[in-house]
Amino acid sequence: MGECQTPNVVVDVDSPDDIIVKDLLPRIPYHVKVVCGVSTGPYTLEGLNPNACGASEAQVISSEGITCDSLIDCIKLYLRSYSSLTDSEKEEYEELKEDLESGKIETWKCFKFLEWCYKHHLDINDLIPMGLAFEAPEGIYNFA
Repeated sequence: MGECQTPNVVVDVDSPDDIIVKDLLPRIPYHVKVVCGVSTGPYTLEGLNPNACGASEAQVISSEGITCDSLIDCIKLYLRSYSSLTDSEKEEYEELKEDLESGKIETWKCFKFLEWCYKHHLDINDLIPMGLAFEAPEGIYNFA
């Protein structure tokens, strides 16, 4: 287990906190739903300040006007498993994945695939089975 040094904090690269922060940050533009600590929710994540409160805490800012300071491992995302995708979403996912796997890796193809996964709140880092995220209930996200 390595450690990486950031300006004010040392984070264990393999820690659940690090996994959560790395998964949360790229999802912010796509309005992922989160529960923060023991608060009610879900809230739409609008911002995250992982250094606001200390090494294992973060400040969560929601579009509903809620700001909460929470232990990072108490922040739970609502994500979708592959099985919850609609048939058309599965088809689109498979096409992007196939395009990504067909030949040399090109940065734009990787970005396009990841962007699609984040936009559709797909659990690409297996956070649900690790207990670091909740399975999104049907209807929590509106893709119309």
